[in-house]
Amino acid sequence: MSFQNFTETLTAKAKSLDITIHDLLVEIEREIISETQENYGSQYEYRVKINQDKGRLQLAQVLEVIEFVTDPNRQLSLDKAISLDPTLKVGDLVANQIEPIIPNTAQKYFEFQQLKIENLKINEL
Repeated sequence: MSFQNFTETLTAKAKSLDITIHDLLVEIEREIISETQENYGSQYEYRVKINQDKGRLQLAQVLEVIEFVTDPNRQLSLDKAISLDPTLKVGDLVANQIEPIIPNTAQKYFEFQQLKIENLKINEL
């Protein structure tokens, strides 16, 4: 889907639902996180970013850098973080990019004028 088609589709769908584009994007992000939790597990923290300007979707598992790990599904030790990137410090977030899952409920938002989301790839967060 080209950038122009993506933007036009978002605009038209938001208008047809009588909501703002922002609210539409929030709902799509919520659906993607929900589907991701069902597939990968709800014990992890996920973040979704839809770049409306570029027509791209990014999904990542997020880990907080801390001194002593108590939840390895949501935290990363400072020692391990520094081995990945020496500039990281306690409180920073590290993102592990994962392949997005496009749920049927989010897909329906893009089924306008026969346009559909297909083969979305993750780019740098």
